[in-house]
Parts: sequence; structure tokens; C-alpha cells
Amino acid sequence: MLFCEREILKMIVRAKQYIVTSACNLCGQCEVECPKGAITISQGGAKINQSLCIKCGKCYQNCPFYAIKEMN
Repeated sequence: MLFCEREILKMIVRAKQYIVTSACNLCGQCEVECPKGAITISQGGAKINQSLCIKCGKCYQNCPFYAIKEMN
């Protein structure tokens, strides 16, 4: 039973995603906060590499422009 609970938790974590909205002001704070280097900044805005993202939410919590949204 414990194995099944772990697998369910893994699926829930994988389902969560963070996205960058048009409110991005290119400040780079999300890139600094990301522990896995999953965020890059370009003229088009910040981009989150979902395959590198560990869903920790540090980008979301530290964006001064509230430009990062949590999607389930």
C-alpha cells in the first residue's frame, strides 16, 4: 500500500506546472531563485524548462511582478 501512495504523490507533483505570463518584466529574480537552472531569460520573457523544473515553487514565490502562475 505504501508503494501506491508514493506513486500517487509522484503523479500529483508531475501534474503541477509553473508558467510565465506576459506580466514578466525580465528582472531575472526567478532565474536566480531556481535551484535547478530550469529558467532562462530572453527578450521574449522568462521560459521554464519543464523537464528540469522540480516544482519547488521558488520562482512563483519570489517573482516581484506575480508573473509566474501555478497550473494544475
